[in-house]
Amino acid sequence: MAKRTINRKEQRLPVDDYEMEIEEVLGIHEDEDEEEEKPVKKTRKKVKRATKTSAAAKEVRLKAFWGVYSQSLQCVKLFEYGDREEAEKLAADLTESKKAPHFVRLDKQVIE
Repeated sequence: MAKRTINRKEQRLPVDDYEMEIEEVLGIHEDEDEEEEKPVKKTRKKVKRATKTSAAAKEVRLKAFWGVYSQSLQCVKLFEYGDREEAEKLAADLTESKKAPHFVRLDKQVIE
């Protein structure tokens, strides 16, 4: 069989009554003690600090080019974005003639 659950509130009532009787006899009141013990705190006005405004990032404009690069990542020649076929032809020719691989990759440069 399961045990009956204990009602903690009912068990606490006699203890509470006993404590109240002791407080009445001794003349102690919890409310008065708490008020006397609390120190008075001075409140300071909060100073509003100036908010930092970040400088607006300069808008950087980029232009895309196709670059023919050697194996050591040195740019051999740049082509306009629309001339990718010409860049691939040059890379193929340089690969055959110099016996070193050349490749094409997208390169973006800042426009001033």
